[in-house]
Amino acid sequence: MEKAQRARDKRLANMTPAQRTRYDRWLAAHRAVSATGRAEARERRKQAKEARALIELRPPTVSAEVDRIQTLIDELERRATPRFDVFD
Repeated sequence: MEKAQRARDKRLANMTPAQRTRYDRWLAAHRAVSATGRAEARERRKQAKEARALIELRPPTVSAEVDRIQTLIDELERRATPRFDVFD
C-alpha cells in the first residue's frame, strides 16, 4: 500500500498543471458512489440542462399591432376605472 501511495504521489508531483486538472476531473467523475447517488447526479444534470434551455429562450417579439392594441386596452381600462376623491 505504501509503495503504491509513494508511486502515486511521485506521479502527481511530476504532472503539469493541465495534466493535474485533467486528473482531478477524472478522479471526481470516478468516485465510488452508489447507484442511487449516480441516479441523483444524473437527474440533477438533466434538470440543470433543462433550466439552461429555459433561461436561453428568448421572449417572443411583440409586433407593432399588438403593442398598439395593448395601448388601447390600457387606455380603456383607465377610462373605465371609477374615479373618486375622498374629499369630494
